[in-house]
Amino acid sequence: MNKLRWTFILSLIIVLQGCGNGEETFDILFFTKELSKQTSEAEVSKVILEHVDHLSEDGLSVTFHVPMAEKFFIEVASHEGDLIIADEVLLEAGVMPDGLQPLDSIVESKGEPTPNYPYEKQDPQTGEWRYYALPLSEQMTVIEDLGVEMNERIGAIIPIYSDYNELSLEVLQILGGKVD
Repeated sequence: MNKLRWTFILSLIIVLQGCGNGEETFDILFFTKELSKQTSEAEVSKVILEHVDHLSEDGLSVTFHVPMAEKFFIEVASHEGDLIIADEVLLEAGVMPDGLQPLDSIVESKGEPTPNYPYEKQDPQTGEWRYYALPLSEQMTVIEDLGVEMNERIGAIIPIYSDYNELSLEVLQILGGKVD
């Protein structure tokens, strides 16, 4: 039974990989229960557009998802999202160096990370220790501007498959707040 379940899940992931929407937008996916309870996708889009002036409303897509591991992994496996912001519980399970853009420059520019920083992983190709996720705090520009109170910790990742790695890095640099 367990083998059948895994076969079904893997088949679903393979099928979904071929089902991209074909649109050329910068897609930010949120897997957080806190934000979706207190604000809307439209409000978050508005704040992001206010701070990143070269993004247009037609060129930005913000989507809230339920913070479930299954949905998170299906979206990532189907190569959806250029920037992903999620509850840290999901990131702890999903931060694997092979599929993520290193965030060293952002982490280091935001201040010295705490000892035992949870997202410092060894690069499998070079052996270097790199940062692959950025914990975000209530000082994140979007959260401050919306007046949202966060009870859960969240973080951000940039998947390696994104066509917008540089824009994702820029948006995180602008919106990121300080490193926790």
